[in-house]
This record gives sequence, structure tokens and C-alpha cells, in this order.
Amino acid sequence: MTEKRLVIMRHGKAEKNDFDDFDRDLTKRGVADCKSVGKVIYNLEGCPQLILSSPAKRAIKTASVIAEVCHYKKVIMEFDFLYPGKSNSIQMALDELDDEIDYVIITGHNPYFEETVSKLVLKKGSMIEMPTSCAVCIKSFVKSWKHFSSEESHEIEWLLTPRLIEASNNL
Repeated sequence: MTEKRLVIMRHGKAEKNDFDDFDRDLTKRGVADCKSVGKVIYNLEGCPQLILSSPAKRAIKTASVIAEVCHYKKVIMEFDFLYPGKSNSIQMALDELDDEIDYVIITGHNPYFEETVSKLVLKKGSMIEMPTSCAVCIKSFVKSWKHFSSEESHEIEWLLTPRLIEASNNL
């Protein structure tokens, strides 16, 4: 078995738009927060082997900012089923991956990201909150991405939010 690292990142702060949720872009703060989180991800984990994303504008923009600060040069893979998402969307995306890949970042939306992270690493009934630009690294020893959600040996390696980064910079 090999160690698989999955970084699940909620999109950055987005513009308000009551008419077209899919095409909402990131705000200036959203871009800045994604850059801040992305730099820490890069310092902790290096460049991902693959970045996956919801096709919604704010998720793609988040993935693009992360790609830039992590020096990722490949194509960002978009999966339509990640928008708006459902409880098994992340596993559906992981099912598409080659098992030679060990480190993936995926960007998308709540409530499904919070639900998935909580199911993977917490006792039933507990919940991890993921504000905008929050990233969580989950580590697991699995042979295949196809078994990622069914494994019980997941660990949170780290959890980042822009506020935590800001607070640590002010120490």
C-alpha cells in the first residue's frame, strides 16, 4: 500500500450573484486568500501531481490560483458532477485517477466538501466546518483511489484557513 494525500479545498470567497451561481467569480479577497493558502500548501506538500475541480467559475479560479503558486504546469481536470456536487462526488472524481498518482488537490463546494471530510476523519455526527479557501489534507494508506472513501485509516495531516495563516503570521 502507498500513502495517498488528498487536499480538499473549498473555493475562495466569491461575488454575490442571485441569478447565475455557476458563473460567480472570486472577489479580490478570495484570490488573495487562495494565494495565501496555496503558498502554505506548496511549502508543506510541494507541487501536486494532479489538480481536479468543479467546472464552476469560482472553483476553477481557485484551482488556477493554487496551480500558479504551486508551480503546477499540467491541465486542471474538471468534473461536471462536482457542481453543485453530492455526497459521493469526490469519490467519483478519485475513481477516475491512475493509482500511480499519490498527491491530488481538488477544489469545489460546500456542503459536500464538509460532509466528505467529516465522514472520512470524524466520528458519526461530528462535522468539520470549511469556510471559503479552507484546505484539508487527508492522508491514507490505500492501494487504489477507488477505495479511498471506504477505507477507515484516514488522518487529517493539516487544516488551513486564511485566518489561521494570518494569525500565525502575526505571532
